[in-house]
Amino acid sequence: MTALVPLSRLPSIPVGATQKLEPLTQDDYERLKAALPDYRYVLLAKVLRNTGLRETEVMARSAEFFYADGPFHFIRTRRGKRTGAPVWEDVALNPELGLEIEHYIKVNRLAPGDRVFRFSARQFQRVFRAAAESALGRAAHPHQLRALFTATLIEGGVPVGVAASLLGHSDERTTLRHYMHLSRDKRAEIARRMPV
Repeated sequence: MTALVPLSRLPSIPVGATQKLEPLTQDDYERLKAALPDYRYVLLAKVLRNTGLRETEVMARSAEFFYADGPFHFIRTRRGKRTGAPVWEDVALNPELGLEIEHYIKVNRLAPGDRVFRFSARQFQRVFRAAAESALGRAAHPHQLRALFTATLIEGGVPVGVAASLLGHSDERTTLRHYMHLSRDKRAEIARRMPV
C-alpha cells in the first residue's frame, strides 16, 4: 500500500490554469463578513446573501428601489437581460435587513435618485477578495453569495424550480448547471458514506 502524499507536497496549479473557487459555507460567509473593512460593504454582502441577486443588480439601484410595503421590505430590480424585454421584479428582503437598509438610507440622507451603494462593482469585488484572503486564506468572489443562497434553498428542501424562479432563471437546468457545486467537506462526507 502506498502512503498518501501530504497536502503540502502536492504540485501547485500551473500558471495560467484556472482553479474553481471553493463554494462558501455559512461559516465562511460569517468570517468573511467580519473581515470586510466598512459597514457599506457588510450591508451589500448581507443583501446579496439574503436575496441571491447579483452585485450589479443591487448596486445599480437608487434609494427609491428599496421600499417597505406594510411590514415587508423589497428591492425592485430588473430581470430578463438576455431574452426579450426586461421585467421588473420585487425581491423580498429579510425583515431585519429591510429595517437596516431603511435606517441606512435615512441616516445617509439618500434621496430618490441617489445610489444606495456608492462604489463600483469592481471596487466591491477587490474588497471582497481581500477580506476573503484575510479571513479564509483563499480568494472569493461576491457571486459566490448567490451560490450560497441557492445551496441554502436547495439543501433546505426548496424545489429546484422555485430556486430557479427566485434567481430569475427561466430554466431550472441553468440553476443546476451553475449553482450546484459540492464543497470539499461535502465531497469528503459523500466519500465517507460510500461503501468500499
